Amino acid sequence: MKIILSIDDSEVILLLSKKSIEEIGYKSLSSDNGYVGLKLLKENFQDIVAIVIDWHMLAMPGEELLSEIRSVKEYDHIPILILSADGGKEMISSAIEKGADGYLLKPFSIKDYQKRVMECISSNKRTKGNT
Repeated sequence: MKIILSIDDSEVILLLSKKSIEEIGYKSLSSDNGYVGLKLLKENFQDIVAIVIDWHMLAMPGEELLSEIRSVKEYDHIPILILSADGGKEMISSAIEKGADGYLLKPFSIKDYQKRVMECISSNKRTKGNT
């Protein structure tokens, strides 16, 4: 089964992510910090179709995690959606420049979450021409 990996230090967001992901037919893996998230990615990257990362985490901030993921060639095909309460244009631009494929502002509804995740998967420019 295809997997969506969620990495967020908020238990509420992880529960919401799990529910949202399973409703659209994917398996959910989650971590409350970037270090464990990287371990889960390494163990499951062949089946992961998207990663959702909180930008402002205490243990390994999203910006650092994004850079770590994008530095590994085997993970380059996986789209990444950033979650944040920070809707500033500079922050969003920075995330996109560093390799994020999408951005969702907190708070959000389950429908908005599902829509943005599916957009990242379906419009994944990283795998176009590689299949």
